[in-house]
Amino acid sequence: MSHMILWEQTTDKEVEVKLKNLNYVYAEFSEGIFTAKVGQTILLPCSYDVKPRNKPVPICWGRGICPLRQCGEVVLRTDGWKVTYKKEERYQLKGDRHQGNVSLTIENVGEADRGPYCCRIEFTGLFNDQKTSLDLVVKPVETTTFRLQTQQTSRNAQSNTPMIQHCAL
Repeated sequence: MSHMILWEQTTDKEVEVKLKNLNYVYAEFSEGIFTAKVGQTILLPCSYDVKPRNKPVPICWGRGICPLRQCGEVVLRTDGWKVTYKKEERYQLKGDRHQGNVSLTIENVGEADRGPYCCRIEFTGLFNDQKTSLDLVVKPVETTTFRLQTQQTSRNAQSNTPMIQHCAL
């Protein structure tokens, strides 16, 4: 089953996202803040315009705010054509990089994933990089507690019938 994610960045702080498959969790978004629950998969959007005469551009995704150069704690890097580094397999680029979609998918989100992320598109030349800063909020999984009640039926000594327990939720 393929996942199709369509999104459009309309301003630096506004992203319109349309999901065509609900296996991706895109729980909440508000001005660069994304929220997921532990164990979910989340998409952090990032893109750039690929003009017909341009080739794909190297990018990096890092933890922390975007520094002046490169990425901070790098979680994923490309050379423009292929992924050259992944901190862990759960960090993925599932969009079409050659069309400028360099959105980061994080599978099996954990509480340690919370915090700021930086997407840097590394255009040639001084101070030409495009930077996108996003913040990931991770909420614990909600748990539900059930109380079991048991009823016992005593063993019938004459027929040697086993004891039966009935459980109700």
